Amino acid sequence: MSTGVKALLALGATAILSLTLFAQQYTWHEPEIRWYGNQYHGRTTANGEIFNENALTFASNWYPFNTRLKILHNGKSVSVRCNDRGPNEIELSKGAFGKIEELKKG
Repeated sequence: MSTGVKALLALGATAILSLTLFAQQYTWHEPEIRWYGNQYHGRTTANGEIFNENALTFASNWYPFNTRLKILHNGKSVSVRCNDRGPNEIELSKGAFGKIEELKKG
């Protein structure tokens, strides 16, 4: 993969994120993966962009800005870019989450 970043995300009772970042392997056990959007739409993100809840982005307290991940779930996938900070390792935008799961589940 040209970006050097690859991720696998399984949503459920316990979500597991397996990531290869610059040839190093990391694994996290996340109790739930969330989405965010409505209340932040139109506000400035931590990297200075205007947040668009429909864009394919994510917030993270761990990944550097502009990190790109491919999220896989139940045969669906979405490619996302980090543009904000959040309380979790990955918090998908409403638009990104909706590509792989029903919004009511996040």
